[in-house]
Amino acid sequence: MILIKSFLRFFILLPFFGMTVVFLSDNARAQGQSKGNGSYTADSGRIRDLPSPYILLDKPQEFKILSDNSLLMTAGKQTDLHNSASGSYSKGNAPKFLFTPHNDFDFSARIKPVFDNQYDGGAILVYTDRDNWAKILFQNTGSKLILGTSVVKNKVTDDSYFNIPNNREIYLRVKKSGIVYTFLASQDGKEWSVVRNFVYSKPKNIKIGFYSQSPMGSECKVEYADISYKGIKK
Repeated sequence: MILIKSFLRFFILLPFFGMTVVFLSDNARAQGQSKGNGSYTADSGRIRDLPSPYILLDKPQEFKILSDNSLLMTAGKQTDLHNSASGSYSKGNAPKFLFTPHNDFDFSARIKPVFDNQYDGGAILVYTDRDNWAKILFQNTGSKLILGTSVVKNKVTDDSYFNIPNNREIYLRVKKSGIVYTFLASQDGKEWSVVRNFVYSKPKNIKIGFYSQSPMGSECKVEYADISYKGIKK
């Protein structure tokens, strides 16, 4: 374990089941520039609305905080977060930006991937571990742009896919109220359409956030902007 602490900021790097985990304080950020030994530089700054420190799971090729409500996370070669419907195949090495939400919450962002390769994409993610997660993914199939949703329970997924206008960015959102989670999408961040309602199998100790992927390409840069989060009190 490596611990580096300075005035008003700290971060910890440690191995976690073969992944690089970066813990940052509320007023610290990871620049994401790998030094070749699995470590990252840190600098002041944060995402304004987040209720808790964030972590990075699985090393991004690049990670930058762009402003107090936007970030860039680049997935490297052959990165994916995918489980087959039968549960016989899974891959979970896509870089993830995650934080701990309130019991009920509303979280959204404008997602703008650079679609250079088939299946490049960026997503909002609900995450417990590699076998239990849910996503709403903005993805390039090679012939068109789609939204894909997955809810994974003990490795087994059910997937659904939706055609969308051929825009290069989209607003995505996840809300939780009680036991029900809702994925939503919007072209302008004002008028929202419900994509899916579901009950998540392992809500205890969940994290939410983003992930980027490039299963067939060398990289995929994804900008996550207009990031908005609020806890919902009942």
